[in-house]
Amino acid sequence: MDPFLVLLHSLSSSLSGNDLTDLKFLCRERVSKRKLERVQSGLDLFSVLLEQNDLERGHTGLLRELLASLGRHDLLQRLDDFEAGATTAATPGEICGWHLTLCVTMWGETGKDWPVS
Repeated sequence: MDPFLVLLHSLSSSLSGNDLTDLKFLCRERVSKRKLERVQSGLDLFSVLLEQNDLERGHTGLLRELLASLGRHDLLQRLDDFEAGATTAATPGEICGWHLTLCVTMWGETGKDWPVS
């Protein structure tokens, strides 16, 4: 599992409902209204930003700005630790949750005719 994706999942899990609302507001100029309406979690928003190439492992400036705007210095510290190479290992639950969310997101984006084996 990509450690950057694990970090994003961890950050998402730490966001409150108000944090998510604020993030969506902050991204309104960058993400279409239609996509923002479908965002139900931080992970959903991070997925959109990844898809648009606004967020990447080596390009975290936007994420840093968003977390700073929220005043979430604890999450900024996690990002700093990650960038310094002090990544924490993901728990099996985090990995499982990320995989499930990714599959559901992909299924929703590709439609119900997506083959499932």
